[in-house]
Amino acid sequence: MTEIYELSARELRAGYEARTFSPEEVVVAMFERIDALEPSLNVFISQTRDLALEQARDAALAWRLRDGKQLPPLLGVPITIKDLVDVQGVPTTMGSHVTDHQPAPSDELFVERLREAGAVFLGKTNTSEFGLAAQTMNRLGPPTANPWNLERTAGGSSGGAAAACAAGYGPLHHGTDGGGSVRVPAAYCGVVGLKPTGRRIPRRTRGAGMSQISTDGVLARTVADAALMVDVMAGSEEWNPHVKNTRSEPAIATISEREFDVQGLRVAWTTQLGWPTPCEPPIAERVRIAAEMLQAGGAEVFEAAPGISDPNEIFPTLSAVGAAANYGEMCVGREAELNDYTVGSL
Repeated sequence: MTEIYELSARELRAGYEARTFSPEEVVVAMFERIDALEPSLNVFISQTRDLALEQARDAALAWRLRDGKQLPPLLGVPITIKDLVDVQGVPTTMGSHVTDHQPAPSDELFVERLREAGAVFLGKTNTSEFGLAAQTMNRLGPPTANPWNLERTAGGSSGGAAAACAAGYGPLHHGTDGGGSVRVPAAYCGVVGLKPTGRRIPRRTRGAGMSQISTDGVLARTVADAALMVDVMAGSEEWNPHVKNTRSEPAIATISEREFDVQGLRVAWTTQLGWPTPCEPPIAERVRIAAEMLQAGGAEVFEAAPGISDPNEIFPTLSAVGAAANYGEMCVGREAELNDYTVGSL
């Protein structure tokens, strides 16, 4: 029997529609799961239980009174937000002692959109300090562990989100990604990680430490769920003409509901992108199998090595510049409170 905490966002919506269970029951089940595992995983910097229960009650009422009306896409679906962005009424620590830890006065733009879509906020997930390091550790508490092996890292900097996703703390999780901070922990924890095209998900405020290349992203257990969350978060704003209007261009949120015809598509695949860092053989094999499946479906498939320069040559510089621009001033004179990696980046 499938447990509630194992269900996807789409399955939760189907259950609400069929009145198999309610958003309140789901939130209770999620916090029971969290209470059972969280002492070992250290996923959260802060939990928002009162808010989640209030949102779940509102969602349950809306589902009961539906009467054929179209309801918001995430109504009653539990989510988490990485603790680098603002959720109204909740502190934004950024994984550091040098931030003010005061309740945020308002939501970040995409958080506002998630709230309007009916999402239920379970809490804010752990991150490396300012999202700079590739492991989720900071001086606020213990590092985030990998749910599959508590002796292993969950990766970073969105390791809290990835571990939450893999452990069954809800189906949808926000992360940020400049140099792999969604994709690396997703790979470590065996979940779907998506870094959308830059500016697809706009912000009102500054980005993470590598704001030139960082974007908000999502972690989920299915591709369809990841697309659903991106569709809610994405879109342009009148005040920002540089953000592509994606509201009328959904992601692949409907792909699981129809046959996807690849006949005639040209698909290039690679395991290395041309730089010398090797790809682990099991990963390369899965990519090859996927390419063969596309070819069997009628796509024109070929292997390519585009010859991209090794990003390790420039990434530390980009990271340091972004960190100094965004956080340097608040860190002056407080180096003793920072992680060694942060000090090195600044």
